[in-house]
Amino acid sequence: MERIWLKNYPAGVAHEVDASQYKSLTDLLERALREHEDSPFSVCMNRWMRYKALNQQSTTLGAWLQSKGLPPGSRVAIMLPNLPQFAVKMSGVLRAGCTCVNVNSLYTARELQHQLQDSGATAIVVLENFAATLQEVLDSSGEICIRDPNVMVGYYKQPEENAKTFTADGFMLTGDIGIMDEGGYTRIVDRKKDMIIVSVFNVFPNELENVISTCPGVVECAAVGMADEMQGEAIKVFVVRKDPLLTEKAVARFCHDKLTCYKRPQYIEFRDELPKTNVGKILRRELRSHK
Repeated sequence: MERIWLKNYPAGVAHEVDASQYKSLTDLLERALREHEDSPFSVCMNRWMRYKALNQQSTTLGAWLQSKGLPPGSRVAIMLPNLPQFAVKMSGVLRAGCTCVNVNSLYTARELQHQLQDSGATAIVVLENFAATLQEVLDSSGEICIRDPNVMVGYYKQPEENAKTFTADGFMLTGDIGIMDEGGYTRIVDRKKDMIIVSVFNVFPNELENVISTCPGVVECAAVGMADEMQGEAIKVFVVRKDPLLTEKAVARFCHDKLTCYKRPQYIEFRDELPKTNVGKILRRELRSHK
C-alpha cells in the first residue's frame, strides 16, 4: 500500500520510529524531557510551563510515590481534568515504575468505584474539587468466599467441579458478589453468573436495575446480557411501566443521563410483567433465553 500521507509530513519528521532505541516508555519520556527542557510545554490561565519544570516536578512526585512503598507495576489512578498537572502526575507515576489508570473526573461515586476495582488501583491522585466523590467510595465488592467447619470440603469424586468451586487454600466460592463495610458486615449485591461483560467491563445487573427503576413511569425492570459479536455481550433491559406513554427513547435518555456509556442498555423492551419465582425473585435466565 502506498503511504500517501507521508508527503504531508513536515520537514524533519521521521517516517519511521525506531522504538528499539528506548529501553522503556519511561526512558523515552526522560530523554524527551531533557532534550526539550528549555521549550514551552503548556499554558494555562496565561501561565506558561516549560519542559524543565515538568521534568523537575514529575521527578519529585515519582520519588514521593516510591517513598510510600508502592511496588513496581502498582496501578495509580489519576482523576484530573485536562490541566498541565495531569502531565506532571502521569509522568511522575511512570517514573516511579507504576502504571497509570486514567479516570474520568466527571464519574459518579458508583462509576469511580467500578473503575478502581476493575483496574486494581491501589492509589489515586485526585483534584480537590472531586474529593467528595472519592470519599463516597469506601466499600469494595468481590466474590464472597467462605471456609468453616460446617461448610463442605468438596464434591465427591468430582475433581473438576472442586477446582471450579474452591480456592487453593480451601475457601468455597459462593458465586455471590458482596460488599463488606467498615464494621465487617457483608451485603450481597448480585450473583456472579448474572454479571454482564461488555467488552472488557464488568456490569452488575442490580446496579442498572436500581438506577433504571427510579426513571419516572417505571414500576420495575430487569437487566441481562445478550450475545453480541462486537462486544461480547450487549445490555438488554426489560421494563414494566406504570405510565403507558413512557417510550423506549425516554428510558434511553434517562440512562444516558445516569449511566456511563458502557452501562447503557442497547436494547429496551417493555413487558406487562417479569417472570419470577414463587418468592418474587426475577428469573433473569428466562429473560436471557428470550429472543
